[in-house]
Amino acid sequence: EERRQLNLKIACPLSSLSAQRAPTKEAGRPPSLQLAQTAVTERSFDQTALDTSSPVESLEQLLAQSQALLPILRWKVLKWSRRSNGLLTVPAADGSNGLDVVPWEDAVADGRVLGMMPSKTKERALEKAACRYRSNISRLLDISRQRIVFKTIKDLLECLDSIVNDTETRLVFVRNAMQSKHDASNTVGYRDVKLNLRIESRLTRELGVDGHVCEILLVLDDMARIQTEASHQRYLGFRDQHQSDI
Repeated sequence: EERRQLNLKIACPLSSLSAQRAPTKEAGRPPSLQLAQTAVTERSFDQTALDTSSPVESLEQLLAQSQALLPILRWKVLKWSRRSNGLLTVPAADGSNGLDVVPWEDAVADGRVLGMMPSKTKERALEKAACRYRSNISRLLDISRQRIVFKTIKDLLECLDSIVNDTETRLVFVRNAMQSKHDASNTVGYRDVKLNLRIESRLTRELGVDGHVCEILLVLDDMARIQTEASHQRYLGFRDQHQSDI
């Protein structure tokens, strides 16, 4: 019943919202670029305009945008998690290269909230762009990414509501891999809710990063805990081989 509720929740309001707020398709432009990272043209200190005809072509520019946006994105994720009993992905307490999934209050108490998922590395970004997007850097929508983990679907839905109702958040794409009609063979059994969004606030406009698309993954705890670094690397290899956008 909870899974059916999740399917309806996302299929109805979010599908219409994302269609309403997504970047407008321009005549003569390939559909694949509709969600591309876009360059920002400065008009003044307080106002910027998104130039959707000029997708970002430099990985260095994309990485610079991501680093500027990272603390803002982390703060948003912390706020959404606090409202929905969300668990955060932070550096492992034992000092290893692994990750822990902990309640937000624990992450704040021990300072590990400052280490929430870093931006995608330059090496992985180049690999993904080459394997999946014919080296089109602007197609990389997960340079800035975060994950929120939940014990129940109810908590996941509450977080979803917080994100949708955040006046500084603009959704551009939603993929619900938890719905029954999703073909999980394409994701090796992995299921989550993926949101691509922009944060459009006074601060992001001043920094020139309000056009930068981020990725938020909403995942159930049982699914998150079976993921390991080794299994994730195998999944990346499978995805790059079978889902190349050619």
